[in-house]
Amino acid sequence: MHEMPGTVERKDLSLELFISSSKVATVVADMAGRLHCANTAFWTMSGYLPPELAGVPIDGLFLDGAVSGGEAEGDERRLRRKDGSFVWVRAIMAPLADGNQEILIQLIDIDRQKQTEAALLLNEKRMNFALEAANQGVWEVNIPANQVFFSPSWRSMRGIPADEPIDISLEGWEARMHPDDRDHVREVTLRYRTERQGYRELEYRERHRQGHFIWVQSRGQNIAWDEHGRATRIIGTDTDVTDRKIAEAEFQRVSHGLEMALKASGVGVWEVDLETGAWAWDDRMYEMYGLRPGIEMADIWVHMLHPDDREVALGDFQAAAEGRKKYASDFRILLPDGQVRHMRAGAEIFDGVGGGRKMIGVDWDVTADVRLNQELQKAKALAEQRYAELKQAQARLRHAALHDELTNLPNRRYLNRVMVERRAEAGKHQASLALMHIDLDWFKAINDTLGHAAGDAMLQHVADVLRDNVREGDFVARVGGDEFVMLCWFEGNIGDLSAMAERIIEQLREDVFYEGHPMHVGASIGIAYESGGAPSKPLQRDADAALYRAKELGRNRYEFAAA
Repeated sequence: MHEMPGTVERKDLSLELFISSSKVATVVADMAGRLHCANTAFWTMSGYLPPELAGVPIDGLFLDGAVSGGEAEGDERRLRRKDGSFVWVRAIMAPLADGNQEILIQLIDIDRQKQTEAALLLNEKRMNFALEAANQGVWEVNIPANQVFFSPSWRSMRGIPADEPIDISLEGWEARMHPDDRDHVREVTLRYRTERQGYRELEYRERHRQGHFIWVQSRGQNIAWDEHGRATRIIGTDTDVTDRKIAEAEFQRVSHGLEMALKASGVGVWEVDLETGAWAWDDRMYEMYGLRPGIEMADIWVHMLHPDDREVALGDFQAAAEGRKKYASDFRILLPDGQVRHMRAGAEIFDGVGGGRKMIGVDWDVTADVRLNQELQKAKALAEQRYAELKQAQARLRHAALHDELTNLPNRRYLNRVMVERRAEAGKHQASLALMHIDLDWFKAINDTLGHAAGDAMLQHVADVLRDNVREGDFVARVGGDEFVMLCWFEGNIGDLSAMAERIIEQLREDVFYEGHPMHVGASIGIAYESGGAPSKPLQRDADAALYRAKELGRNRYEFAAA
C-alpha cells in the first residue's frame, strides 16, 4: 500500500494488510476526497504514480460526478486514466471506523461488462431498425406470467397507438381475426404449446384498428418449456403481407382467366430453353399432338413434322432462335394414329430468371380452319367457273340476239342500233354515211336444184366476200334470206363506192363449188349516200329504191339513188 505524503498515520495493521493484498483497486480518502493511500491495483488501473496524485481530489478523476459522496451499494463511473482513456468502474464506499474521518473506496473494473452491454444495445438498435425497415413486428409470449410483449412496429401495422391497452388474452386475439381463419390459427397455436419443433409459420387475416382486415404472416418458435414439456415462452415476428396477398389474388384471377381463355380457344403453350434444348409442354399441347403427358419433346416434335413441311418449319424456328425474325410458322404434323393436323405456332424470346435465352410460344390446331378454307376455295373456284359460264352464256345470248346464226354477221336488229348510233355521231361531227343494199340474183335456183345446204354454203361465201371488202369502220349485216347491207362512212367520193360495188359483183360472179357442183350467183346493189353536212336522208329507203332499179335494168349491177 502506498500512503500519500502528509496523510494521517493509521495504526490498524489488518486494514493495511487487506488493502495491500486486495486484487480490487482500493483507495482511502478523506471526506474532501483527497487520497490518503491506495493499493497497487489502483495505480495499475489508473496509470498514475503516487506522487502525481498528492493532494489531488479523487473526484476529479471521474467523468460522471464525485464518488466520495456515493452510496455503499456502488455507483458506476468512468475513471480517467493518465493516458487520457477511461475505464468503467463500480465504486463501493464505506466509512472507516477509526475516527480519522476517512472513506474506503473499492473500484471494481466493469469495463468489459460495459462494452458488452454497449454492443448488445447497438445490436438491439440495429435489429429494431432492421425490423422496422422490413415492416416486421416482434412479439413474445410468457405463458406462465400471462404477459405479452409487442414491438412498436407490431402495433403500427395494426394501427394501434403505443399507449393503447391491448387485450392479450387468446379470446381477445381471436376476436381480431377473420372468422374464416380462426380454426386454422387455433390448430397451429396448439402445436406451438405442445410440440418441440422449429419455428412455425402461418398466414391469417387480422382486423386493423380502422376496421379493415390485413394479412399477417406470423413466424414463431418456442424458446422455453416446463418440466412437462409444455411451452412457456414463444417469440416471433409478424409481417404485413397484405400487398402480396392482393397481388397473389390478382395473379390467380388473371391466371385463371388466361387458363379459361386458353382452354376455350384450344391453344397449347410450350417453352424451350435455347441454351439446353429442354422443352416444356402444357397438357393441351400433348392432347393436340396425340401424346401422353410427360414425354420429352425435343426430338419427337421434329419427327412428327410432315416431311413436306419439315425443312420450312425447322427453318422458321432456327431463324427465330438466332434472332433473325419473329417466330411464326404454319406446318402439318403426323399424329401417331396417322392423322394429319394443320398447326399454327407463334413465340417470343426472353431472358430467363437464372440467365439464358428462352422461347415461349403457343400452338393451335387450325385443321378445321384449313379444311374450311379449302372448301371455301373450291366453292369460290366453282362459283367463279359458273359465273364465267354464265357470262359466256349471256354473251352468246347477246351475240345470238344481234347476229345471224348462219353467217355470224350482224342482223337487222343490230343494224338498226348501229344506224342510230352512226346517225348521232354523224350529226355531232358533220360526217356523212353511205348505205349499200345487196340482194343476190339467181339464188333461189341453188336451193331448188342443190338443196338448202348448198344455199347455206353460198350465203356463207357471200358473207366472207363482203367481210373482205369492207374498210375499217364499215359495218356489214345480213338483213334477210339473201339480202345484205353495208353501212360505210362517206367522204364525198362516189368513185370509192362504185369501186367497192364493182369488186363485190365481180367476186360474187365467180363459181363456187359445193360437193363437186359449180354454183354461181349475181348481185344487184342499190347505193344511197349523204353529202357532207347535209341533213340526214332516209338512206335505207333510197337504197331500196336504187336496188329495185338495178333489178329492173338487168340485175348483176349497182345503181345510185337519185341525188
